Amino acid sequence: ICGGDVAERQAMIEQEALVYNEAPFVLNAFPGGEGKTIGSFVTVSDPQIVLTAMYHINGKLVLRLFNSSHEERTAEILIPGLDICQSITLRGSGFQTYIAENKHLTETQPI
Repeated sequence: ICGGDVAERQAMIEQEALVYNEAPFVLNAFPGGEGKTIGSFVTVSDPQIVLTAMYHINGKLVLRLFNSSHEERTAEILIPGLDICQSITLRGSGFQTYIAENKHLTETQPI
């Protein structure tokens, strides 16, 4: 259980619930502790905007983002491997689907 300021806790609860309930991506039974750490594939600057889905269709990367607050929010989406750094704005409690191509995120209908 995390404590702290009520407004701060409410802002982080959606993100923390997703992380808590997510299954491990890779599980190594005998980690050696050697090698280099890699960074995140996708970074979202606002913790109230959550990446809820990411998949490939026809060779294109598709991302779905959800605004867990009731207010309009703006966040910067960073995908270093695709050379994408772009600001997006989502209405309160809204979601939007994007296609990542040509170093840009383009809004699209849910796929």
